[in-house]
Parts: sequence; C-alpha cells; structure tokens
Amino acid sequence: MPNHPLPKLIALSALSSCFELFDFLSFIFLSPLLSKVFFPSQNSTQALLYTFIIFSTGYIFRPVGGIVLAHFGDRQGRKGIFILTLGLMALPSLIIGLMPTPQKLGLAAPLLLALMRIAQGISLGAEVAGSATYVAEFASEKWRTLACSLISSAANFGVILAALVVAQLNQRLSMAELCSYGWRLPFLIGAALGLLTLYLRKNFLETPLFLEIKTKKALEKIPLFYIFKNYRPQVLIGFCLALIVANSTSTFHLFFPTYLSDFRSYKTADVFLISSAGIAILAFCSPLFALSSQYLGRKKQALGGATLLFLISGSAAIFDYGTRSLAETYIFVLVISLTIALINSVLMALLADLFPTKVRFTGVALAYNLGCLAGAGLTPVLNTYLIKTTGYLNTPFMLVAVFGLVATSVFLFSMREAVIPVFVDTSSPLPLAGEG
Repeated sequence: MPNHPLPKLIALSALSSCFELFDFLSFIFLSPLLSKVFFPSQNSTQALLYTFIIFSTGYIFRPVGGIVLAHFGDRQGRKGIFILTLGLMALPSLIIGLMPTPQKLGLAAPLLLALMRIAQGISLGAEVAGSATYVAEFASEKWRTLACSLISSAANFGVILAALVVAQLNQRLSMAELCSYGWRLPFLIGAALGLLTLYLRKNFLETPLFLEIKTKKALEKIPLFYIFKNYRPQVLIGFCLALIVANSTSTFHLFFPTYLSDFRSYKTADVFLISSAGIAILAFCSPLFALSSQYLGRKKQALGGATLLFLISGSAAIFDYGTRSLAETYIFVLVISLTIALINSVLMALLADLFPTKVRFTGVALAYNLGCLAGAGLTPVLNTYLIKTTGYLNTPFMLVAVFGLVATSVFLFSMREAVIPVFVDTSSPLPLAGEG
C-alpha cells in the first residue's frame, strides 16, 4: 500500500466520518428550533415529539441502508460504497438547507424533511460500518483497536462540531433570525463538508483482504443469508455492543441538551456546553482506552464499561443525582462519558472481529445499525413520551441502566461461551495487511 500508508488512510477515513456525523446529528441539536419552524401550531411538547419522530426516521432506515449497501460492499468492494454514501448524506442536507417552510409548502414540508432524513439514515447505515470494515482490513492486529477507535473518535468530533455550531447560532442570532434562516446554516455547512469528503475519498484503494477473496472467487452470493445461517450469536453480541454505546451516547450527549432545557429549566447556552464537554471526553479518551485494552483485553473492558453504566445510571435514577445543579451535571456527564469511552474504544474492533472478510461489511452493518436503532433512534421519542405521560423525570437514567444490564448479561454469556474470537477470517489463510 505504498500510496496509502495506514496513518493517512485512517486520517482520511476519520475526517470523512467526522463530517458525516456532523451532517446527520445537527438535526438533534436543532430539534427545539425545528419544532417551532415545522410545527408552529402545536404546543411545545407535542411539536418536539413530532420533531423527534422525524429524527428517528433516519435511524429506522439505517439498518435498511446498512444491509442493502453492505451487500454490494461485500459483493463488489468497499471503495465504491464510500462514494455513494457521501452523496446520500450531502444532497439531503443541501435540500433541507434550501427547502421552503410549512408556511409555503404546508404539510409537504415536514414530509419532505422526513424523506431527507430517511436518505441520510440509509447513507449513515453503510458509512460507519464501512469505515470500520475498511480500516480493520488494512490494520494489523496490534493496531486494529486503536485504528478503529480513531474512526469512532472522529465521529464524536463531528457531534462536537454540530453542537458548537448550533450553540454559536443560539448565542449570536435572535429567535426570529433563527426561525427565519439560522436553522438552515448547519445543513448548508454539512452539504459543503460532504463535497469536501467526496473529494478526499476519490483516490481510496480497495482493501487487500477483499481483493484476495475476490481473486479466489470466495464471495458469498447473499451475505445476509450466510450471516443468519452461521453467525446469529455474533449478531446478538454486536447488537448489544452497539446498543449500549448508542443508547448512553444518545441519552447523555444528544438528548441531554433538550432534556436539561425543557425538563430541568437549564439555560440553552449551558446545556450545549455540558453536552460538548461530555462528547469531547468521549472523543479524546476512546483512543487512550483503546491502548489500555491491549493490557486489559477488549472483551473485559467492554464488560467493565457496561457494568459501570448500569450501576452509575441506576444509582442516578434512584437517588436523583446528576442534574440538581450545574456543577453536579458537569461532573456526572464527564464521569458517564469516561465510562462510555471504555466500551466505545473497543466497539468497532470487536464488531470487525465477529465476522469473516466475505461477509464482514454486512455483519458489522447489521449488528451496529440494529443496535443504533434500538439504542439511539428511539431514545428521544421514548424519553419524551415517558416523561410526558408518567411525570418521572429520571426516565433517561433508568433506561440506560436497563440497557446496561442487558448488555452486561450478554457479554458475560459471550465470554463464558467464547463466542468472540480474534478477527475471524475463515475466508483467508494469509496474514492481515501489515502482519508478518
């Protein structure tokens, strides 16, 4: 790989993931504003619930996009899918940034917004899984966890960027300006970043492991069927890995600004800073914990992180701490972000471990996107609905505790049964790229 040394390849893949997540998740930080723009006739809670439903459509279609596009990634190669996913993310962002409001389009406006979210969900369904597969198949065993964690870390920086951009807009523009044109700016920025990533990816090479199985004609005709026949336990484990990371991140980083401002009466400027600080901790510490996993073991580290999430979130729900003051909220979010980083640091490498090369893209996409749908896509809607109907403000903490308990149980089972191997590659007897 003379023209694409591993550091350069990781850097370009990471930058692309950063920009894609900025595109996709600007929406959640704009939700309180978008609810006013697209559902002006509804009360604030109802409008916010409708907006979160539109947000969730992107997650609902992530498994669809992941499975369909990953099929072609396992059949025809990883490289081509990267180009397609960028177009499916950038073009909808541009359309959202330029589209008319309900005052001109009526009901067609929120429907068009939902349609664009669906397209973005299809894109992201293949993007994250594809990046993890691509980097894992270039990296040696020694550096695979760190390389994959850098992709996850860069995606978190995309979330930070989205939060900071929206925070700046809230500080510098009046509510009238935000409702008039301010809400469009993050989407237009995202479209421009998408074009930049498209340019950066144009010279990507195909992975050596895929080229090897293609040369040997060892490709699976329908990768999804092969996975369901031979790798159902691995899909369940991968699902739980993604579930706990997606749910805890969605709750304490993405949904938290809305939760704190709408249900805990925090100032808008404060909530975005709290969220950004938590995501920054997650982004910076994930690569560090990836290095520590070489000594602790990836499976043990994931188990420890899930157990801590269960204990910390459950205790916060029962004893009502974490949101009683600004200082307490900062401390809680920083501690919980460190805990999430324990799992996030090994997530993508463990997912890549679970499946052989000939179906790796499909396997990672299936497990990861189903976990994200269950853990993150429905989180804002479910939390808002339960808080509204029950009046129990600690619902978000309790849900994370429940998911943490489920993940802990599955991880214990998988370790006892030795379900997770070390980089399954039954399709190739040769060492990985970079290994001796």
